[in-house]
Amino acid sequence: MKKSDRDIMEILEAYDTTGNAHSAAQLAGVDPKTVRRYVAAR
Repeated sequence: MKKSDRDIMEILEAYDTTGNAHSAAQLAGVDPKTVRRYVAAR
């Protein structure tokens, strides 16, 4: 399922804040693999 642009921005902001996919995933409420996928795509 594709995330909305807003969800993606929330994931990326969480990653930028924490610098860690696992912590960002907890903040954004998604799987760490999802965080890594969007970080790699940007």
